[in-house]
Amino acid sequence: MPATIKILHLEDMPTDAILVRYALEKAKLNFEKLDVDSKEAYVAAIQDFKPDIVLSDHSLPSFNSTEALHILQKSGLDVPFILITATISEEFAVNSMQMGAADYILKDRLQRLPNAVLNALEKFRIDAERKKAFNELNRLFNTIDEVFFSRDMVNNRLIQISPACKKMYGYTSEEFLEDPEIWSRLTHPDSAGLRVQNFEKFNKGETVTFQYKIIHRDKGACWAESKIIPTLDENGILVRIDGVTRDITDRKNAEEKLRLDELALLQSEANLRSVFENTDLCIVLFDSNLKIVSYNTNALNQSVRVFGKKLGTGNSALNYFPKDQWPAIRGIIEKIKGGETVDYETIYKIKDGGNDWFDVRWVGIFNDEGENLGIILTLKNITEKKNADLDREKMTADLLKRNQDLEQFTYIISHNLRAPVANIIGLADILGCYAHPDEECEDAINALSKAVTHLDHVILDLNAILQTGQEVSQKIEVVSLPLLVDEVIAELGSIIDKNHASINCEFNGILEITTIKAYLYSIFHNLVVNGIKYRRSEEDPRIMIKTCQKADKIFIRFIDNGKGIDLERFGQHLFGLYKRFDFSVEGKGMGLFMVKMQVEALSGVISVKSQPGIGSEFLVELPLQVLTAE
Repeated sequence: MPATIKILHLEDMPTDAILVRYALEKAKLNFEKLDVDSKEAYVAAIQDFKPDIVLSDHSLPSFNSTEALHILQKSGLDVPFILITATISEEFAVNSMQMGAADYILKDRLQRLPNAVLNALEKFRIDAERKKAFNELNRLFNTIDEVFFSRDMVNNRLIQISPACKKMYGYTSEEFLEDPEIWSRLTHPDSAGLRVQNFEKFNKGETVTFQYKIIHRDKGACWAESKIIPTLDENGILVRIDGVTRDITDRKNAEEKLRLDELALLQSEANLRSVFENTDLCIVLFDSNLKIVSYNTNALNQSVRVFGKKLGTGNSALNYFPKDQWPAIRGIIEKIKGGETVDYETIYKIKDGGNDWFDVRWVGIFNDEGENLGIILTLKNITEKKNADLDREKMTADLLKRNQDLEQFTYIISHNLRAPVANIIGLADILGCYAHPDEECEDAINALSKAVTHLDHVILDLNAILQTGQEVSQKIEVVSLPLLVDEVIAELGSIIDKNHASINCEFNGILEITTIKAYLYSIFHNLVVNGIKYRRSEEDPRIMIKTCQKADKIFIRFIDNGKGIDLERFGQHLFGLYKRFDFSVEGKGMGLFMVKMQVEALSGVISVKSQPGIGSEFLVELPLQVLTAE
């Protein structure tokens, strides 16, 4: 309680304000009192005067006590509010208390006011300390793997369960809250009998600590230990249970050697020790001056192994780091005291000559006033994971290097062959201009000309493929789908008219996509041309383009009434280079290959459904917004 109590009094009757002051002085309270009689003055006083307690009349000209209480609660100032009024109904008084008022005093009974003020301040002080202790404990438990839960036994309803349940059982907190029957499915058949035995004890009000087998959603059978505290009502009926559960699978597997006593959830240091000694983390607690307060056995062992020093209560954390790292550690501490949580990975040389990787986390503990009370340091050995990551990175780098070498080789082949091929084409043309007495010689020259022309086309196709893979730096822009279709139709006007083709669109509200326009235009162009080229002779080509959106993806369907494709025969090679399955129409087998490359360059996927004699449907799935072309 403050030495001088700062009292804000909301009262529009000066005489009543004087009577209140007199009652407080008579009780010899040491206080500073500020009287206000309007809403504006009241709001300003909350911010500037920052009272320890608020006294309020009920009815004022501009507003009332209910609104005054609401203003105080919204201000963020957590202080008691006492209603002082001439007369109010008992129902109104109860409502005011339920809304947050600490007490109410009738003006003809002001002798109660001093005790009411002292009681309200003391109650708020106790509540604040309780909140502080709860918040500190909650912050501490966020670093552990134990599961805390509470269950309403009357309504068979889970009240709350901590997020650690995901690791413990494989189910999230939300799944537990939505499905109360998960508990029954978790219990292993070998331990089913324990439920009946334990419920008999719960009904007697007995606290039970027991070990049992569970069925983890992903891991299968595991061992758990729970401590459950039942709550009985005045009639001795079980109404609630509260408990904590932890994974003891490793301990049970090594039980012959470890023979640990059953661990009970104790309060304060004993509780903390129980948590510390059953985690794979190294945990060290420091005070605000970076002096060691407590640590677990895992931390002690790792300290000897890594630093060659034993941890000791009262020692400075800096004693366990090389001096050249002290500035970095001090920088971390400043960040933590500023409210940040610091996470990083580091490597330590071990005395045996090896190296170990650790995932390090520094977390500050603060009170409600924002004062730093201490620091939690946790370390987890991630050497195995890190080595796997390094191996994967090396493999990825090797693959990238090989891919670059392959691209360079292909580039050299495709470009360096152009000049000699062009020379051969020229020479073949020159030779073709001369008359040849030998018919076989003329046939050979014609065959040579055709072969080298075909080779030239292959090189041109290869250049086109390389260009698709290399033009990933093109401008990404907002593309209007209706305008894009109009451009494709304008470009293919003569083909559309010649074949009496019709192209219709249903965009379903999806009119724009952020992407590389040149790629998207080529995709539309090739799929529309395919729908026209591979038409059925007895029916005019009809092409429908439909779009829809799901989450952050757009789905574009190209549906035609053409010849269709036998996917059982040709589906595996449909998007292959130079793959053709209908030789009644001119083509090179490049179109669908290019479409697939461009779709994948836009981080998309293409698939097809088709039936011979009915038609085909190509489905292009693209992100609604392409950030970079892959």
